[in-house]
Amino acid sequence: MRDLSEYIERALRKEHHNVLSFREAVPCAETAIHIALAVWLPVYGGRRLAGQEPFEAIRHGEFWFVCGTLPPRWLGGVAEALIRASNGEVLNVSHGR
Repeated sequence: MRDLSEYIERALRKEHHNVLSFREAVPCAETAIHIALAVWLPVYGGRRLAGQEPFEAIRHGEFWFVCGTLPPRWLGGVAEALIRASNGEVLNVSHGR
């Protein structure tokens, strides 16, 4: 097995090959939704999120805004996430009111 510490240090110093230097980590809405779900599930739980399908991802410049939807005439908020397209960094997670 590799020495993980060495790998991390080389990656942080940008001495290790990185495909993200050639392309975005989050190139499409489907990927943005998968990332948001990975973060939302431990926070909100599957049952709460199931009622917010389908999920929508909207590209705005270098960011993806991902949110759930509510059935027509329902009151309340949905899960929201802001994700940087270039590297997949989750910048904000919240739940509307």
